Amino acid sequence: MDSPNKTFEESILRLEEILKQLEGDKVDLATALSQYEAGVRLLKNCHGILESARQKIEVLRGDGTGGNGCD
Repeated sequence: MDSPNKTFEESILRLEEILKQLEGDKVDLATALSQYEAGVRLLKNCHGILESARQKIEVLRGDGTGGNGCD
């Protein structure tokens, strides 16, 4: 099982491994489904990390609206 506490980079690397396995022609249905589920968890982890980074950037920009902070 893939840990939900992986870094963004670790998650991307694991997703690439899963993709290679699924693209192969020697994967049975149960394994493919399990790998797909792991991939979905990893994608959610990546999305959460990116969302957190986006929020931090908004705070650093000063206005929290995503604007450029210049008037």
